[in-house]
Amino acid sequence: MKELVCTFKIGDIVQAKTYNHFAVTDRGKPCRVVDIKGAKIELKCLWNGNTFWESWVAFEKMYPEDILHSGDIVGFVQDYYIEFTTIPKGTKVVFQKYYTYGVMVFYNGGIIKVPMEYIRKYHKGMLI
Repeated sequence: MKELVCTFKIGDIVQAKTYNHFAVTDRGKPCRVVDIKGAKIELKCLWNGNTFWESWVAFEKMYPEDILHSGDIVGFVQDYYIEFTTIPKGTKVVFQKYYTYGVMVFYNGGIIKVPMEYIRKYHKGMLI
């Protein structure tokens, strides 16, 4: 069987193709390719500097406009339940920063931690 050749180059910004597959990163969280050895790539998490090795086929290129920055307006793509409260789908919140298990957002006067699969960026009034 022919081995697939890595399509990334050192310096590329990538994200996981799926949610909840990795302990270190997730879809929507930016990592930089820092080394390539065969079918494995070494990635550096842009939010905390941690590095790890993984198969390149589980990742895809991430474009600059997809990276969240502090102050970006994001929204919930499904209802989110936290501390006996439901945050309804479509609720807009303000992105603060990435963290190991998701993102931190400003909501209802405080900072809450939310898994990546619940949040999308608003662009031109639409969740993307």
